[in-house]
Amino acid sequence: MIVRAAAAAAAMAFLASCGKQNPEPGRERMPAIGFGDASVAEAGAAGTKAGEKSFGRDFVVCAIKDVESGKQFVFPGFNVRYQNPGYSYIFGDQTVKYWDTDASGYAFWGFAPAGKADVSLSDMDALSVGLAPGEALQFHYSEVEDVRPSAFGREVQLKFARLGSRVRFGFYETLAKMGVKELEFSVGGNFYGSARYLMSARGLSVHSSTASHSIAVPLLPGPVQADKTQLAEGRDMTSWIPVLPLTDSGLTITIESCVFTQDGSSRTIHLVDPITVQVPQEYCWWGTNRDYTYIFQISSVKEDFDQIIFSFDQQIVRDWEDNGAEGTYDFQP
Repeated sequence: MIVRAAAAAAAMAFLASCGKQNPEPGRERMPAIGFGDASVAEAGAAGTKAGEKSFGRDFVVCAIKDVESGKQFVFPGFNVRYQNPGYSYIFGDQTVKYWDTDASGYAFWGFAPAGKADVSLSDMDALSVGLAPGEALQFHYSEVEDVRPSAFGREVQLKFARLGSRVRFGFYETLAKMGVKELEFSVGGNFYGSARYLMSARGLSVHSSTASHSIAVPLLPGPVQADKTQLAEGRDMTSWIPVLPLTDSGLTITIESCVFTQDGSSRTIHLVDPITVQVPQEYCWWGTNRDYTYIFQISSVKEDFDQIIFSFDQQIVRDWEDNGAEGTYDFQP
């Protein structure tokens, strides 16, 4: 059975003021499950993986509890409303849920916005609609939060992240007395044109997808800089391009054409044949909620136009969060 996890129209009541709710039989002494200032990073962290210090928006929550008889779907896609500074799910036909001390544990996860995924009562999971790369940047999901009995009674903290990721491509040159401009290149590999993602107690996975084998990139007018720390968007670095994650992209870059210049001379030479650069396999996996920068070097064996070499130089990975850690990975050929 599939039910749409859409926001209810009934008025919201704050969880703390739910005294009229009847607890489950035998659960009078059990505290209610709540999501307080949940959906934020741990105390002292820079911010949520979504790039904010507080998620601060409505979301849909799912939860399974483990009991002796098996698994039970405790939160089958409840809508949780944000009411600064807290969250509440007590409205419409959604009733208060209490911690069960007979359970050996709970698994919680969530997503937002509500209309972008369906919740399956029979399979106890949530399936996103088909997302294009740009749409995935606006879709948030949470990591699975496993709660053991020692933490029963505490507010559940879901840590949300953007499902989508982004890539960009930059070039620098180390040519002696030569420059590069009008760089035209193409990007090939194994990408998702669109994808549906499954969210469950086992985490996030790809349910189905459509294939794409190219990423549209613009011509870079240059001049390409000699210092890779000085790359600029629209000159020798592309803007950010949205991509769908959880894929091994098998990334290749093909230099279709470019113009070489000589210092102090009006002479120019054009690239004769396209050159394809294969990005090493260890740099081709794309995870969620991350920015990937790929930097390529244009060099020469000697001062001669027929000795030009294009090569992969560096990958920079950044988690998409405020003050997020940046990892730089230098390729060692």
